[in-house]
Amino acid sequence: MTKDQQGWREQLENMIQKNLLPLLVVFLILGLLVAGVVLISYYITFGGQITHKQDVWGQFGDFVGGSLNPIFAFLSFIALLMTLLIQNKELVISSEELKKSTDALTQQSKALDLQNFERTFFELIRLHHELVNGIVDH
Repeated sequence: MTKDQQGWREQLENMIQKNLLPLLVVFLILGLLVAGVVLISYYITFGGQITHKQDVWGQFGDFVGGSLNPIFAFLSFIALLMTLLIQNKELVISSEELKKSTDALTQQSKALDLQNFERTFFELIRLHHELVNGIVDH
């Protein structure tokens, strides 16, 4: 990924994080507004009377489905993109934490190796002193 793409993506992520709640409120208001427009259009188109005829209800269902489905599909697509961006950021953070953890474990392993070497070295010196003292005492 180039620096330009990464910078653009970071700007988009920052915008989404800062404006997530207002964006959700705007989408909710837009959804309600579209639903209101659909109901007003139905009232104007079909005379506004609630009927018991199935063909009129079928027309209304087709009208609502044809009007709202593309809008809700678009909003779902936007929500999916936002989810992907959030998951991508979490993946980057997890990768960084995993790298830090790996570095810490490597340092800990080196420290344990040094500790084992020192313990073995001083144990050999102690054993040497015991042998020397044993020879001198006899």
